[in-house]
Amino acid sequence: MTDPNVRSRIQVCIDCADDQRLQAFWAAALDYQPHFVGGWRHVIDAAGAGPVVWFQPVPEPKVAKNRLHLDVWFGDDPAAAAKRDDLIDLGGTAVRREHDFWLMHDPEGNEFCLCWPVAPVGPVAPTGAGARSPGDQQTGTVDSRPERSVDHG
Repeated sequence: MTDPNVRSRIQVCIDCADDQRLQAFWAAALDYQPHFVGGWRHVIDAAGAGPVVWFQPVPEPKVAKNRLHLDVWFGDDPAAAAKRDDLIDLGGTAVRREHDFWLMHDPEGNEFCLCWPVAPVGPVAPTGAGARSPGDQQTGTVDSRPERSVDHG
């Protein structure tokens, strides 16, 4: 019987053509440490707070928009822009800037976002599950983004 007090831990696996290149890219994107164990490349959060990200070499290329993407959070727009510039130097692509995030592609075309909290213009009441962004736990501001209806591809 499963213990209801034990949480599951998630890990992320990214299919790729060049696991070494993506490992270096995502280590920089997430400020994680690269590791190689048992023939598998992955990156880990040295603080142990974030999920492990694995890189699985596959023979087929990416041909369609991701159905899942990572949001990488920063304290403000300038910090996200600085990371954007670093990631472009590593082969990433800045697709477009929206109000509170940069839509990016990694070197193999996988979509992700560089996000920052935006102060509400007026009183904003949280709605729905997950109405607060990760950065809001520290700042106490409410995430003013609408439901993410922007096409991320």
